[in-house]
Amino acid sequence: MKARFFYHKCKEVLASLAQAEELFISGKQNTTSILRITMPQIFCQGDFMTMLTRFTKTYPQIKLDITISNDNIDLVQQDIDFAFRGGMLTDSQMQYVKLFKASTMLCAPATWKKDLTASQQLQMITDKLLIPSYVNLSILRTYLQKIGIKKPLNQFTAINDAFSYKNAVLSGMGVGIFLDFFIATELKEQRLWHIKEPYHFEYRTLDFTMIFHKNVKLATSHQVFKSFVSNYFTDS
Repeated sequence: MKARFFYHKCKEVLASLAQAEELFISGKQNTTSILRITMPQIFCQGDFMTMLTRFTKTYPQIKLDITISNDNIDLVQQDIDFAFRGGMLTDSQMQYVKLFKASTMLCAPATWKKDLTASQQLQMITDKLLIPSYVNLSILRTYLQKIGIKKPLNQFTAINDAFSYKNAVLSGMGVGIFLDFFIATELKEQRLWHIKEPYHFEYRTLDFTMIFHKNVKLATSHQVFKSFVSNYFTDS
């Protein structure tokens, strides 16, 4: 507790000092601020990276130190300013800004037949479902039982890297479970097709949020980043 209290006090002092940077930032001086952020692997493409690129071009004096991790890194211990995550916020020391909601989809590669009977589709899922690392296994088990698949999860192939997982499905290794924004391009280019009825994948929706310290006064650069990210996804 003492270490955490000392950390917060130090952050408050640093935040106060950082307020002095505002004159330099608004005056287009060469003063540089560094923000440390962490985000999951599935954000390393598409719209999210476009957002970060626009931010760095708009505010070249604010540099980003980005850590890619699917783990819930402790923001205090690792001195992280902002974390982007999916799911519920469980740490009472943090606050969040909701960015967008994502849905899970069950998809097959374009090279596989679409005109399947119900029994053929069920067999395809039974034989060829690939499990990604981020999926909630208890909910997945419930879903499979609901549609009549009693095969144990340890008998399915599992892949713990998001991009390797997507490439495995695209290459025809199996059926994949995806968050909609992660495969938007592949669906648009018809490299994947969405498996719907009669076995619609009702896994869950997932809120993605930006998380930061509740009890630390944000410096100017932090406020700028927070506002930019919030406005970007609100406008989107």
